[in-house]
Amino acid sequence: MCWTACIAWSMISVIAMANDTAFIKGGDLSYQLRVEEYGGIFREGGVEKDALTIFKRHGFNYARARLFHTPNGSHGSREGLDYVLALAKRFKAAGLKFLLDIHYSDVWADPGKQGVPRA
Repeated sequence: MCWTACIAWSMISVIAMANDTAFIKGGDLSYQLRVEEYGGIFREGGVEKDALTIFKRHGFNYARARLFHTPNGSHGSREGLDYVLALAKRFKAAGLKFLLDIHYSDVWADPGKQGVPRA
């Protein structure tokens, strides 16, 4: 599905690391497991491959994932501890380093909207 690749590539970010000449090249892959659950397919050169393998081959060295306190599914929030641990294991197996984006909320949070976790 083209939309899965478009979504993943639109999330790519490149951030310079402080006091170093290396770069973090990666993106927020929080939806990776969900994309796969919905049948998303990634291809390189017309050949179906694991998305993380493709990203790594094209220079990714980091993958980021969101962690919600107690996600309840509203606004698409599913990224609880078990989900993120499964993702982190996949990232590590693919040879990627991991950035954890902690949301102190049960659903999507940003600087303008910080919902207190129900717990």
